[in-house]
Amino acid sequence: MLNYFSIDLLYAKCLYYYFKCVGLATMSVSFKSTVENKKVPYSLFSPSKIGFLPNLVIVLIVIGTHFFSLKMAFEVDEIETSVKFDRTVESVRLTFGVGVSVFILVFFCAKQEAAIDIANNIKKASVLSANFSTKTVSQKELFSVYRATGWIFSAHMVIWFLIYCSTPWSFGLMIYYVSLNIYELVITSTLVQYSILLKIVRQIFRNVNANILDIFGDSCAIDFHTVGTIGNNRSEVRFRRKMRKFSQLKDLHISVCDVAASLGQFYSIPALFCIKYEFISFTFYFYFVTKLFTGMYHETITIHTIFFYVFGILHFIVPLIDLVGSTSAVVNEGKTSVELISKWIEVVKDQEQSTVRMSHFPNYFAQKKLKFTAAGLFPLDGSLILSIAGSITTYLMILLQFEGIKPYSS
Repeated sequence: MLNYFSIDLLYAKCLYYYFKCVGLATMSVSFKSTVENKKVPYSLFSPSKIGFLPNLVIVLIVIGTHFFSLKMAFEVDEIETSVKFDRTVESVRLTFGVGVSVFILVFFCAKQEAAIDIANNIKKASVLSANFSTKTVSQKELFSVYRATGWIFSAHMVIWFLIYCSTPWSFGLMIYYVSLNIYELVITSTLVQYSILLKIVRQIFRNVNANILDIFGDSCAIDFHTVGTIGNNRSEVRFRRKMRKFSQLKDLHISVCDVAASLGQFYSIPALFCIKYEFISFTFYFYFVTKLFTGMYHETITIHTIFFYVFGILHFIVPLIDLVGSTSAVVNEGKTSVELISKWIEVVKDQEQSTVRMSHFPNYFAQKKLKFTAAGLFPLDGSLILSIAGSITTYLMILLQFEGIKPYSS
């Protein structure tokens, strides 16, 4: 029977090779050292001189299929029922999407060293956090990459499989949509990768918080007023042991905050372009769906068509919502740590030495708050979803009015 370590290792291999195929993992990784050693090394990832080759191949495929897609959009008979305006805006969306995917592929090649540092630092923090244990939660329950991130990766793969299953079987349209989905796979995979790394960081934060709670619970049994007095060496030893563990957790928390900040900075610009493309795609998708269901295309609506548009929307919205949820969860876990630290300081406030050693920690976190943005233009939180929904409604009405459609008429 597979244990948690074997499942996580197998899942990590699947993640690595998948992101390698879509151009989002240009580094090398040593899984052999992980299997042979009981202790997992901190540095699993290393530079690769040929890591750019998959990205180069994908770039050539994306650019080549883009010209084919533009040709198909204007020449294939099944698409001729669209008006010229629709074909034009779709071509603009395709061109922007190709530009975004090419930028991402080049970006991951150019930022290989930064990506390696982030990956190794996350691995180091996860190993250090697994060294702590609590009385109520086992180490395996505290940290499991598969448990933390398996569902979003599985959902991502299932949705893409359903998209290809619901693609029209006409040869011309099939080739058109397959070439279209190549670069969209790169874009959505970027958001999924960002979300997966954030979930791992959140899991480390939860481990730290669980251990702080464990220290806080045991500290209630210590009589701090007698610590340091003659005849009560046992309480003093327990107190110093708790202080030592707390100091280690504090240092780990600070390092995880730095990793989270580096992660947010690394994905800041790619996330901006990905979200911009998804916003444009959302607008055009709803525009085409509205025209289809209002009979403007004079085509028969089938279950196959409905599934195609539903899955097309889902493959954009699921990674975006999960990314927003992941960033909010990381920020909330960081805030929880500050609250726990404050409670601990209240408990040991009579111990002058411990208060001096810990009082700077909340001040540090107050000055360095966790915040995830898209190139500093807008935050990656719940307000982003509401903003996108409102903007889509506005631009959708503009497009419909430009086409002379009255959506409120029967």
